Amino acid sequence: MNIRHMLFALLLPLVSLSFAQPAFAQDEIPAEVSKQISDFFGDLTSSEVKEDEAFRLLLAGGPLEKRDDDVKKLIDRFAQLENQYGDYLEHERVDSKAIGTDLLILKYLYKAEDYPILWKFTLYRKPSVGNASPWKVITVSFGTRLDSLSE
Repeated sequence: MNIRHMLFALLLPLVSLSFAQPAFAQDEIPAEVSKQISDFFGDLTSSEVKEDEAFRLLLAGGPLEKRDDDVKKLIDRFAQLENQYGDYLEHERVDSKAIGTDLLILKYLYKAEDYPILWKFTLYRKPSVGNASPWKVITVSFGTRLDSLSE
C-alpha cells in the first residue's frame, strides 16, 4: 500500500463524518414528535377518549402496538397514579436527548393536582434517505421518582 492509499484510508472516515446529518439540538425535537406526545396527553385526559385508545394511538406502528398485556398494565398503573395524585393540570417537556439522528429520549412532567408524574418516551425512526420514516414510540414509562431527572 503506497502513502497516497494510506492517507485516503485515514481521511475517508473524517470526510464522511462531515457529511453526516447533525443530531437534534437539545431544545429542538421534530414538530411531529412534539404533536404526537401532546396529542397523547390530551387524549389521555379527555373525557371523550378512553385511556386504552390514547395508549393505542401513541403506540401505533411501534413494537408495543400488539403487546396487549403490557399496554393493559400501563393503563392500570396510570389509573392508580391518577387516583392517588389527582387530576391532570398540564404537561411540560423537561428533558430531551437525541442519540444520533434516529433515536430520541424525551422526559415530560405530567402535572397533577397533588404531585407530578415523570413520563419517559423513547422514539425511533428507521434510517432512510431524507429521514422520511415516521417516528415510533418504542418504550414508554412513568412514575414518581423525580430524582431520576438528575440522572
